[in-house]
Amino acid sequence: MAARVSVALLACGMTVAARADDAFPGKMIKMINPYAAGGGSDVLARVLARDMSAYLKQPIIIENRPGASGLIGANAVRTAPPDGYTLLFTSSSALVGALVKAPQPFDPFQDFAPVARAVEYPLYMVINPEIPARNLRELATYAKNRAQPIFHTSVGIGSTGHLGCELFALAAGIPLSYVPYTSVPAALQSVMTNQTQLMCDSVGGAQAYVTQGKLRGLAIMGKSRMPQVPDVPTTAEAGFPGVEAGVWLGLLAPKGTPASVVQRLNEAMNLALRNPEMIERAKVQGLTIIHETPGQADAAIKADLKQWAEIVRIKQIRLTD
Repeated sequence: MAARVSVALLACGMTVAARADDAFPGKMIKMINPYAAGGGSDVLARVLARDMSAYLKQPIIIENRPGASGLIGANAVRTAPPDGYTLLFTSSSALVGALVKAPQPFDPFQDFAPVARAVEYPLYMVINPEIPARNLRELATYAKNRAQPIFHTSVGIGSTGHLGCELFALAAGIPLSYVPYTSVPAALQSVMTNQTQLMCDSVGGAQAYVTQGKLRGLAIMGKSRMPQVPDVPTTAEAGFPGVEAGVWLGLLAPKGTPASVVQRLNEAMNLALRNPEMIERAKVQGLTIIHETPGQADAAIKADLKQWAEIVRIKQIRLTD
């Protein structure tokens, strides 16, 4: 009799859980952006939240929690209840950054349930125009013969921009010295004033300065050229096949969030990404919109992290408290 009662209770519990998932969302959703308000990821998050809210028929608010290169906001979501009401809209750099932190604040491979990546873009290699290099091979030769290492920069140790340049250095067999900055404008300014000489950034962030002659674009670290800079070769075309690096921005939930909730969020996100305003914003900023399932997102994110974990291991990059 007790066994029958237990089975009945279990079945009842499963039914209630299923109904709760089917009713999702039943209240406001909070989307944490681990970067400062007003930046590129923040603008995209707000457009995405607005359009997802229309589909889900519940408000989605953006909460900015900047600090520690995105780790503070990411950790806040990691420890939130896994019910779909606290989400993380982040760039890949926040997860990659956890790979270099000691002690590691969380496991970027396991501690989140990916909903989907929204957009991605390849890194854009730019240098100070005083450097006598017109392509990557000339840069490699110059770096090998230079009396001191070339200084490269990005926003924070372990950022994708940091590791992207380190990937090139490994392939080219050249020494680089890293100088971190707290913001993209500050890092770009350091290259333009020759305090540093190399940066792996985005077309959207750097191309205006290339056009003004304050920077020189050398290569796109992707599989194909960018329509915004059609004359800039890919790294493969420039003689360095396999040297590919990019950044994605996507939506993650805490580990353990029910699959049905993740799926509903995924459906809302894919619909929002079809909004003409989002498509136009992505085009202007040199972003490629991604439409994928949670499973596809999980596989892509893990592959991305695996590549960067190997660079971190080889270069022995560590950031301690």
